[in-house]
Amino acid sequence: MKHVRKPIALLLALVLAASLLCLPALAADTVPARYARYRVYTCLGDSNAAGYAAEGYQDQPCTVTPGAYHSMVAGDLGAKLNARGWGGFRSHEMRHLLDPDWEITDWEYADNCAGYVQYDDLESRRDLYIQAVEEADLITVNIGSNDILGNPLGQAMREMYNTDGADKAILDAIKAELQKTGDFGTALLKLIGYAESIGQGTKLLVSLAHYMNIAYQQFTENWDAIVKNIYRLNPDVTLVAVGMHNAFANTSLTVGSVIKTGKLLQPIMDKMNAWMKTGSAYAGQYIYCDVPDVECGELAFTQDDFWTAYLPAVHPTAAGHRYITDRILSVLPDTALPFEDVPEGAWYYMDVAACYYRSLMVGVADTRFAPDLPLDRAIVATIVHRIAGAPDAAGTNMPFRDVPAGAYYAQPVLWAYHAGVVNGCGADTFCPTQAISRQDLTVILYRYACLAGVADAAQSENVLSGFADADAVSDYARAALAWAVENGIVYGRDDHRIDPQGTATRAECAALLWRFVSQYSLA
Repeated sequence: MKHVRKPIALLLALVLAASLLCLPALAADTVPARYARYRVYTCLGDSNAAGYAAEGYQDQPCTVTPGAYHSMVAGDLGAKLNARGWGGFRSHEMRHLLDPDWEITDWEYADNCAGYVQYDDLESRRDLYIQAVEEADLITVNIGSNDILGNPLGQAMREMYNTDGADKAILDAIKAELQKTGDFGTALLKLIGYAESIGQGTKLLVSLAHYMNIAYQQFTENWDAIVKNIYRLNPDVTLVAVGMHNAFANTSLTVGSVIKTGKLLQPIMDKMNAWMKTGSAYAGQYIYCDVPDVECGELAFTQDDFWTAYLPAVHPTAAGHRYITDRILSVLPDTALPFEDVPEGAWYYMDVAACYYRSLMVGVADTRFAPDLPLDRAIVATIVHRIAGAPDAAGTNMPFRDVPAGAYYAQPVLWAYHAGVVNGCGADTFCPTQAISRQDLTVILYRYACLAGVADAAQSENVLSGFADADAVSDYARAALAWAVENGIVYGRDDHRIDPQGTATRAECAALLWRFVSQYSLA
């Protein structure tokens, strides 16, 4: 729901209803196996997703809030977090960020209760949002409340200001009272009474109802476009639509009233939730997560401070965020690894899972990964080729006589050679079945990092001096290993040795690969 600057947003909801947001990953042994696939989590949405008023909240878009459900979900999954919640966000803004062919119109982007989300701010963060969608294994979307609470009232109030005979001073006084006290019931009665006094009472209610219907129609159109573009950017992502909850269920129209008029908003919320659950053309492709019982704060219309008293009250409490977290986790598909020789709790479990679910590494059999087996040069070339997106080779000449044209690794080796990522083991041989050393594996990753523009070819080698066997590093590998150590991709062994000439196992390769691709968002 929306973090609003102008409290008049609630008027819309009440009248129209009556007329109808990187935590560190956890250790592998603390994360359930069923969550193995979800290594990168992106949270999209409005102030609920951003964690408004929760512990650690900062009034800035795209920041991590420790007390928000996005942090709890990431922590429980042991996943990297991309927090992309934004207070005041509507479906308009989110669609604009993700749909390259759609622009927010002047009508939709008018100065209403959500108008403080500035167009320039959106443009500056578009690449950030797209990247967060592209690299995610799991995305949650929580959007829609601000469409209903923000757009229609702004438009209706605009019509009132442009009505012949309207007293702008009275309308300004009503808005000022709202901003000062947050007494929505009194302000609503004054607004309706004023409209009736100039013969415009019916017009006001009809106008609100009209714009509410438009807001709903636009939400459904925007929602489908948002989902379409998420799948365009990331076809394999697990997408969860988090439903809306009625934070105003216990709201009274006036101070002291026993009539909970906020409950009249529920049919509107139900209609929008129904669209996400079954109405959308994409319903069934994503997972709908119902959250009907979110705990929010207590509303108190007599509070003088709208920002510190009222707004926190209509957002989830700590218990509310925990509830949303548990609901999200409960709907996630079980993605435990199929490998009997990769036990849950093994130091490499989550690394193997990350590589397996990105199709970077597969098993040696359906139920066997063989973590302790050495990795051969052909497989390494194939893996790097997959990271690169399986591009065509820049040349057609195969320089290695021991790489048969029909071998599964032929095209990867051809591409890697012409891209400058791999060399042979001799003048005209590649040695595809030869076990690769730890330093040669690192060299290949380093060369690809340079090719992809994410690493500097000039590396200081000073970081190697902390290893007892630094002198064993070959001259051609020193820059690569220095880069890998400096960036947390290669660690030393328990005896303070880097073991450059040692054989790289399949488990070690999975660990290096996951650190590499996650560090640079390459897969």
